[in-house]
Amino acid sequence: MLITVNTQAQIVIKEKVEINPAGEDIQNEYPVSSFDPCGNYPNQEYHQVVYSCSMYPIEPYQQLFPFQGGGSSSTFNSNRYYQIEIIEGSDYAYMEKVEYQDTFGVIHPREYLGSYLTGVKGNELSGTGEYMMLFDPGNPAIQRAGTYLRENPSLYYIHFDNYDQTEVNVTVKITDLDSNIVTYWYTTIVNPQLVIANQQLENDTVLHYYSKDVSLKLNNTKFPCLHPGYGGCPPDNVTFNIEITEGQQYGIIKNEETDETNTIFTGISWQELNSTIFTYYANGVQPDSAATVRIRHSSNDAEIPPMEFEFKVKRNTIPPPSEGGAIYIQLDKKLVMPSDTVNIYLKWINEIGDTLEFAPIQRFQIELAEGSEYGRMIDVESGQTGDNFNDAGREIKLIIEDNITEETAKITIVAQCDLLIWGGRIPINGAVKLREEEATERNKQKEPITPEFIIVGNHLIGVEEVIINKTPIVVEIIPEEISAGDTARIVVKKRQQDGSIVEFPAEQEFEIGMLEGCLLGKLSSGGTDTNYINGATQPIYFIADSSADSGLVKIRVGLKDSTTGNRSNKGGLQTEAGEYCFLNTFESVIYKDADVKVEKKYEILLGETKYYQARYLNGKLVIDELLGPNLWNGGLTYDVWGENPVTIVEGDKPGVGVYWGKEKPVWEGTTITGNLAKGLIRLVGRYWEEGKTYKVKLTARTQNGDEASIVIEVKKPSKLGNNIAWSKDVFGNDLNIDELCIKWSGKLGIPPQFIKGQMRRETSSHYPFYPTYLYEPWTTQFKAFKDDKSLITNPFFVQENTTTFNPTTPNHSNVKDYHYPTEPVSVWYMIENYSTIVHTSPPGGWRKYGERQATKNSSKEDGVLYFYGVYETPQSIYNKYKKEAYNKYKVKEYPLKEPLANNEARENFIKFFRDEWDGGVSGNRKGLKNIKAQTRIAASYGLLQLTYPTAIGGAVNYPINLENLPEELLETENIKWAFNLLTYYINDALKSQMDKNGNWQEGLEGTYLNRIWKSWNKFKPGYPEEVLRFSNNYKPGK
Repeated sequence: MLITVNTQAQIVIKEKVEINPAGEDIQNEYPVSSFDPCGNYPNQEYHQVVYSCSMYPIEPYQQLFPFQGGGSSSTFNSNRYYQIEIIEGSDYAYMEKVEYQDTFGVIHPREYLGSYLTGVKGNELSGTGEYMMLFDPGNPAIQRAGTYLRENPSLYYIHFDNYDQTEVNVTVKITDLDSNIVTYWYTTIVNPQLVIANQQLENDTVLHYYSKDVSLKLNNTKFPCLHPGYGGCPPDNVTFNIEITEGQQYGIIKNEETDETNTIFTGISWQELNSTIFTYYANGVQPDSAATVRIRHSSNDAEIPPMEFEFKVKRNTIPPPSEGGAIYIQLDKKLVMPSDTVNIYLKWINEIGDTLEFAPIQRFQIELAEGSEYGRMIDVESGQTGDNFNDAGREIKLIIEDNITEETAKITIVAQCDLLIWGGRIPINGAVKLREEEATERNKQKEPITPEFIIVGNHLIGVEEVIINKTPIVVEIIPEEISAGDTARIVVKKRQQDGSIVEFPAEQEFEIGMLEGCLLGKLSSGGTDTNYINGATQPIYFIADSSADSGLVKIRVGLKDSTTGNRSNKGGLQTEAGEYCFLNTFESVIYKDADVKVEKKYEILLGETKYYQARYLNGKLVIDELLGPNLWNGGLTYDVWGENPVTIVEGDKPGVGVYWGKEKPVWEGTTITGNLAKGLIRLVGRYWEEGKTYKVKLTARTQNGDEASIVIEVKKPSKLGNNIAWSKDVFGNDLNIDELCIKWSGKLGIPPQFIKGQMRRETSSHYPFYPTYLYEPWTTQFKAFKDDKSLITNPFFVQENTTTFNPTTPNHSNVKDYHYPTEPVSVWYMIENYSTIVHTSPPGGWRKYGERQATKNSSKEDGVLYFYGVYETPQSIYNKYKKEAYNKYKVKEYPLKEPLANNEARENFIKFFRDEWDGGVSGNRKGLKNIKAQTRIAASYGLLQLTYPTAIGGAVNYPINLENLPEELLETENIKWAFNLLTYYINDALKSQMDKNGNWQEGLEGTYLNRIWKSWNKFKPGYPEEVLRFSNNYKPGK
């Protein structure tokens, strides 16, 4: 998961090329690279391909593709110091320290570091905290390119910039200053193939006086690419153009950086394009209704085709705000009911915000710009009635109509005037003109007003709204949608004349009844639960029936003892008794209706399997939840689920909250009983986390176009299996295994019973689910060091002359079956103490590395050696000695000599391994009594038995340092490292097993059996089936 950040400010513009849009385009001077980060990249280790204009943390582990990264060797040791040097391609790459804010709140600006950096500590270069895996949000089954991002990211980044070459190479030399180890990392920078983004929107409209962003944007042709650094930048000689090609008279384009306006901008550089917003302002001619404006985006690069889009400029009846003051439309009430009267008085708000009276001679143009059908105006001075006056005085009355069908409506009042002021000494901005005729005409005095006493100033505008609400009460239902068995609160508040909403007094009584949805639940107030309550006081509730199907409940709330009713129904509400969900007649004349939607509650436990079908019920398509994988009662027998039946309703994961399948095997225990019948779908709860909600919508669509859907919530199980499993951690504290499994299961999307089943298989049969330690003398002791010779340099490798561990082992008091050694011992010491190969009873108390078994002709003490079907090397060598001894004593002819032969074979086996065997490692010491046991490295730890060599590998990345002891993998919180490996196998299985429709080719259980658990333990036949068998005992339960 290659973490990149696209940059905009790092491009050096060598030359700004002004172009004529009508002239010739330049030809692209670079051919397409043979490499591309979005699909075609090299498979060599420590090589990567990136786009120009990308930046990454300097630590290679956070840059390279998983198969290129070199595992933990590509990470920085947090306690070591490093030198970073760009030794090739320094013209195309540089390092920087990004801007940051320190703990004191001081902001440190970005710092250019160039091609050389030395003496920086590893934790500064890589960041701190856990490495976090990223997945493609469009397809969570696919892990993104690159590796990880740190919880606390690095401040040190490397930039890759290549503008006009086909591809360039950059080599970075990394020197560990503590060990002088040098590593080289190679990057090829290529240019992406870019296109201008299509910004056409359906029904795109801009009101006159308003604006919209018309900036040119570029997309990579690979969009959306799994490589997070897709995008890049064009060559630095490419410039861009933005122009209006149709409807130039309706507005202009403005460069918001320079304030320049025009209908065309040409020669825009990439740097300017990414730092500037270009805005279209619809401030030209106002169309009669709507007019088309077309914008063209283009470049001087023939390889980047132009793109056009259009939108409508729509007539706007409300003018923009005026400058230099405004008209204050003073209303005696803003919230009204039908037949109300609103008194309007017009005042002047000047430039400094003071409210003043207009001069008596001031005249106004006033209109009902919106909602004129809901009322009419009266000019108090002239007595005229209408919805538009050109010569009105300061006082107006607005009469609201009696009969309004809508529950709520709005009237918008717009007033305009040219300001008239008495006396020429008052300063006013704007053009000043004298209008003697109008001054004389408006004069209310006996003597005429001469022009020098009248000043005409700014054009002022005022806008105000009147809200019409047929009922003065507000009813809220919280929440508006509930599931069966849930409760919603009905909150009733009072709307005052000024529009404010306040609480009713606690003693206020209400009449409340259910109009529709009679069977879906009950109303509740003061201990009464029914469909109708006359005299209810708050709080009032609606309680959905626990078995309710989906439906809509309509509730009416009336104000008791009201003296004024709804103005359009003064005679009261005329209904017949029993017309609704109650026999009473609804009496209140002031009332409000509200709805609550009841959804049948569909839940699925995390890890639980449920089956669903679709069928027709009373002519309507419905979805049924089934008890098992069998169609029921007319279930449709063809596929109704399609390719995308499950979608996210709520949740913070990129994937849906359930697994689904409509084809793959039905399992009974560890046996496949067949595929799902057509028409069925299986869901398995996938995600759940404390404090989060995961809901999905399951949708069925029939061949004739009918559709049905249900919402399913993933819930936490209370236990896994019949009983909650308890154990103790390494410190002796109680540990709830079920809670631990559920926590990690819900976070990672693994069925919790799978985790618990694997824990049961991996931990001690004597102490299930206890932190378990197991040293592996027959396998990991030697095989791991053959596979990875770097383990010899591991800080926990025990040298042959070592007598103590450094660092010492931690203080763990509860490790099963046996405690790990706290000081160096020999390999043979471990085998002798934890087996019955040498002694009839193991000195260490547990048989781990081999045991004697009785046969028909021999007792257990004189029996044959058995290595559990796991340890092939000792078993095969013992069988050789046994064959020789049986031949020597002619056991077939003389069966009673079998004990003698068995003991001789065992003694020869002991002598060989104790005194002669070198572990198959050339140059090693002879005899396991002379070889130190790597009890810290060659061991598996914890509830999932993660081996230390695997833990420090590239799939897990447990840190290799003295602060992270191998034995600490036993601690509960460190189980996360085992889950890193498990999710690695899961991601690998998802990539190889999912088809284009999201189905797992082998089904859920089949994928875990054949891909995940088999990868976990390749050497134990039947291991996956054992895990599944245990898992089936731990099905999620309530």
